[in-house]
Amino acid sequence: MGVFYNYIKCVKKIAEQWKVTLVKVAVLLFVVYLFLYCSLSVGQVTIYGIEISGLHQKNGEGIYDKIIHEAVVRPEKVSIIVNPLSRARHFFQKCDNCCISPSNLSYEAENFSSDGLLQTQPFNLAKAYVFVKPGQPAVSRLTDLQGKRVGVSHGMFYGTAFAQAALSTEAVQKVEQNIKKLQQGRIDVFIAYVPDVYFAFQNLQIEPYPHDVSMPIVTQQESLVCRGVVPEFIENFNEKIEYLKSVGRIEIFD
Repeated sequence: MGVFYNYIKCVKKIAEQWKVTLVKVAVLLFVVYLFLYCSLSVGQVTIYGIEISGLHQKNGEGIYDKIIHEAVVRPEKVSIIVNPLSRARHFFQKCDNCCISPSNLSYEAENFSSDGLLQTQPFNLAKAYVFVKPGQPAVSRLTDLQGKRVGVSHGMFYGTAFAQAALSTEAVQKVEQNIKKLQQGRIDVFIAYVPDVYFAFQNLQIEPYPHDVSMPIVTQQESLVCRGVVPEFIENFNEKIEYLKSVGRIEIFD
């Protein structure tokens, strides 16, 4: 009641000074209040980052963590919460005024309706390759994987053609596990995205295994996919991404 009483006093005082009706002053103040409220609340965006070594990390030092913080207009109004893929997707399906990263609308359509979702400009291109043991010839055709034990990562989408190939796959949580399984002869090949897999090899302190860099089995845009955010958030993010690309602040991995 105290706040309402003070509001009425404020309206009367302004009305006397401006010599206008109480109704006009009340409407004006209400409009100003709504503007201020929206300005403060619109920017509260939660971004669910999929935990990928070197890209989205819980310490905030991943490349994508840094790109996003630099690309948003008001970093203090954006929080990045990094979780394993399944948890990040679980939270994103239930949230509002939020995004998931990295992703794209084509990938989301494989999992649930893309109605109401918005996608930003890509800040990278992720390419999936077939990796084989050192000393073996590189493989780039899905038909060459028939009859082989193929290592994949849980929840990862490797394109429609791969999904329809009905290959014998074994899923793990982290790319490093597939590298070790290939070393031990427990799988014949594994599929992984660049740049993720390069960081995995780096973590294990070994050189990347043979793969045909000219023939990825699929190329995906790495973007933010958002739900419930205002269009201005997407527009501002896109403008900043284009600027960062133009000045060489964003490196597109090949």
